[in-house]
Amino acid sequence: MTGAGAPGATINLIRKKPTREFKASIDVGAGSWDNYRTQVDVSGPLTDSGNIRGRAVAAYQDKHSFMDRYERKTGVYFGTLEADLSDDTLLTLGFDYQNNDPTPRAGRAAARCSTATASVSTSSARTTTAPTGAVGSRPPRACSRPWSTASPTAGSARAN
Repeated sequence: MTGAGAPGATINLIRKKPTREFKASIDVGAGSWDNYRTQVDVSGPLTDSGNIRGRAVAAYQDKHSFMDRYERKTGVYFGTLEADLSDDTLLTLGFDYQNNDPTPRAGRAAARCSTATASVSTSSARTTTAPTGAVGSRPPRACSRPWSTASPTAGSARAN
Protein backbone atom coordinates (compact mmCIF):
# COMPACT_ATOMS: atom_id res chain seq x y z
CA MET A 1 0.00 0.00 0.00
CA THR A 2 1.14 3.49 -0.70
CA GLY A 3 -0.04 6.96 0.19
CA ALA A 4 -0.75 8.88 3.34
CA GLY A 5 -3.07 7.70 6.08
CA ALA A 6 -3.84 4.45 7.80
CA PRO A 7 -5.30 1.47 5.93
CA GLY A 8 -8.95 0.79 6.67
CA ALA A 9 -11.90 -1.32 5.69
CA THR A 10 -15.66 -1.49 6.05
CA ILE A 11 -17.72 -4.63 6.61
CA ASN A 12 -21.42 -4.40 5.86
CA LEU A 13 -23.35 -7.31 7.40
CA ILE A 14 -26.76 -7.59 5.80
CA ARG A 15 -29.04 -10.15 7.39
CA LYS A 16 -31.36 -12.24 5.30
CA LYS A 17 -34.86 -10.75 5.45
CA PRO A 18 -37.98 -12.65 6.49
CA THR A 19 -40.21 -13.78 3.64
CA ARG A 20 -43.94 -13.16 3.28
CA GLU A 21 -44.56 -16.87 2.59
CA PHE A 22 -43.24 -19.84 4.55
CA LYS A 23 -39.86 -21.16 3.40
CA ALA A 24 -37.46 -23.60 4.99
CA SER A 25 -34.22 -25.20 3.90
CA ILE A 26 -31.58 -27.53 5.26
CA ASP A 27 -28.13 -27.52 3.70
CA VAL A 28 -25.51 -30.14 4.43
CA GLY A 29 -21.98 -30.00 3.07
CA ALA A 30 -18.79 -32.00 3.29
CA GLY A 31 -15.35 -31.28 1.95
CA SER A 32 -11.68 -32.07 2.08
CA TRP A 33 -9.89 -32.56 5.40
CA ASP A 34 -13.03 -33.52 7.34
CA ASN A 35 -14.83 -30.24 6.65
CA TYR A 36 -18.51 -30.68 7.58
CA ARG A 37 -21.17 -27.96 7.59
CA THR A 38 -24.93 -27.83 8.19
CA GLN A 39 -27.36 -24.94 7.97
CA VAL A 40 -31.06 -24.65 8.80
CA ASP A 41 -33.00 -21.61 7.52
CA VAL A 42 -36.68 -21.05 8.37
CA SER A 43 -38.67 -17.97 7.36
CA GLY A 44 -42.28 -16.85 7.08
CA PRO A 45 -45.21 -14.96 8.55
CA LEU A 46 -45.84 -15.21 12.29
CA THR A 47 -49.42 -13.90 12.16
CA ASP A 48 -52.38 -14.80 9.94
CA SER A 49 -52.33 -11.35 8.32
CA GLY A 50 -48.59 -11.59 7.65
CA ASN A 51 -47.85 -8.17 9.18
CA ILE A 52 -45.23 -9.77 11.46
CA ARG A 53 -42.61 -11.97 9.84
CA GLY A 54 -39.59 -13.82 11.18
CA ARG A 55 -36.50 -15.63 10.02
CA ALA A 56 -34.10 -17.84 11.96
CA VAL A 57 -30.85 -19.35 10.71
CA ALA A 58 -28.50 -21.74 12.51
CA ALA A 59 -25.25 -22.99 10.99
CA TYR A 60 -22.53 -25.23 12.40
CA GLN A 61 -19.16 -26.12 10.91
CA ASP A 62 -16.64 -28.71 12.14
CA LYS A 63 -13.49 -28.32 10.13
CA HIS A 64 -10.08 -29.95 10.21
CA SER A 65 -7.14 -28.75 8.16
CA PHE A 66 -4.27 -29.84 5.98
CA MET A 67 -2.14 -28.80 8.97
CA ASP A 68 -1.64 -31.46 11.63
CA ARG A 69 -3.54 -31.10 14.93
CA TYR A 70 -5.66 -28.13 13.86
CA GLU A 71 -9.44 -28.00 13.78
CA ARG A 72 -12.14 -25.37 14.26
CA LYS A 73 -15.75 -25.68 15.36
CA THR A 74 -17.95 -22.70 14.61
CA GLY A 75 -21.61 -21.98 15.34
CA VAL A 76 -23.52 -19.05 13.86
CA TYR A 77 -27.08 -18.19 14.85
CA PHE A 78 -29.19 -15.21 13.80
CA GLY A 79 -32.75 -14.08 13.71
CA THR A 80 -34.71 -11.22 12.20
CA LEU A 81 -38.22 -9.97 12.91
CA GLU A 82 -40.12 -7.50 10.73
CA ALA A 83 -43.36 -5.81 11.71
CA ASP A 84 -45.50 -3.56 9.50
CA LEU A 85 -46.42 -0.77 11.94
CA SER A 86 -48.41 1.05 9.26
CA ASP A 87 -48.69 1.05 5.47
CA ASP A 88 -45.45 3.00 5.17
CA THR A 89 -43.52 2.10 8.37
CA LEU A 90 -41.54 -1.10 8.94
CA LEU A 91 -39.86 -2.08 12.23
CA THR A 92 -36.95 -4.52 11.99
CA LEU A 93 -35.31 -6.32 14.93
CA GLY A 94 -32.23 -8.44 14.43
CA PHE A 95 -29.81 -10.55 16.44
CA ASP A 96 -26.73 -12.57 15.54
CA TYR A 97 -24.30 -14.70 17.53
CA GLN A 98 -21.11 -16.46 16.48
CA ASN A 99 -18.80 -18.74 18.44
CA ASN A 100 -15.39 -19.84 17.10
CA ASP A 101 -13.67 -22.67 18.95
CA PRO A 102 -10.38 -23.65 17.29
CA THR A 103 -7.98 -26.31 18.50
CA PRO A 104 -4.55 -24.81 17.90
CA ARG A 105 -1.49 -26.51 16.52
CA ALA A 106 1.26 -27.26 19.05
CA GLY A 107 2.99 -24.08 20.22
CA ARG A 108 0.38 -21.69 18.82
CA ALA A 109 -2.25 -19.62 20.62
CA ALA A 110 -5.93 -20.27 19.96
CA ALA A 111 -7.96 -17.52 18.33
CA ARG A 112 -11.13 -18.39 20.24
CA CYS A 113 -13.90 -15.81 20.30
CA SER A 114 -17.61 -15.21 20.54
CA THR A 115 -19.48 -12.21 19.23
CA ALA A 116 -23.08 -11.10 19.55
CA THR A 117 -24.88 -8.08 18.16
CA ALA A 118 -28.44 -6.85 18.18
CA SER A 119 -29.97 -4.00 16.23
CA VAL A 120 -33.25 -2.17 15.80
CA SER A 121 -34.23 -0.11 12.78
CA THR A 122 -37.31 1.53 11.37
CA SER A 123 -37.99 2.72 7.87
CA SER A 124 -40.72 4.84 6.44
CA ALA A 125 -41.73 5.77 2.91
CA ARG A 126 -41.17 9.41 3.93
CA THR A 127 -37.52 8.93 4.96
CA THR A 128 -34.54 7.97 2.83
CA THR A 129 -32.44 6.50 5.64
CA ALA A 130 -33.51 4.37 8.55
CA PRO A 131 -32.19 5.11 12.04
CA THR A 132 -30.25 2.13 13.31
CA GLY A 133 -28.41 1.39 16.49
CA ALA A 134 -26.79 -1.43 18.36
CA VAL A 135 -28.77 -2.50 21.39
CA GLY A 136 -26.87 -4.29 24.14
CA SER A 137 -24.14 -5.50 21.83
CA ARG A 138 -20.77 -6.66 23.09
CA PRO A 139 -17.66 -4.71 22.15
CA PRO A 140 -16.17 -6.05 18.92
CA ARG A 141 -13.36 -8.59 19.24
CA ALA A 142 -10.93 -9.93 16.69
CA CYS A 143 -13.12 -12.69 15.31
CA SER A 144 -12.85 -13.88 11.74
CA ARG A 145 -16.07 -15.20 10.25
CA PRO A 146 -15.52 -18.54 8.55
CA TRP A 147 -18.44 -17.73 6.27
CA SER A 148 -20.86 -14.91 5.81
CA THR A 149 -24.45 -15.53 6.84
CA ALA A 150 -25.60 -13.71 3.71
CA SER A 151 -23.46 -15.88 1.42
CA PRO A 152 -22.61 -19.34 2.80
CA THR A 153 -19.45 -21.21 1.81
CA ALA A 154 -19.13 -22.86 -1.54
CA GLY A 155 -20.71 -26.25 -1.78
CA SER A 156 -23.81 -25.23 0.11
CA ALA A 157 -24.50 -21.75 -1.23
CA ARG A 158 -28.12 -20.79 -0.90
CA ALA A 159 -29.28 -17.18 -0.63
CA ASN A 160 -33.02 -16.83 -0.17
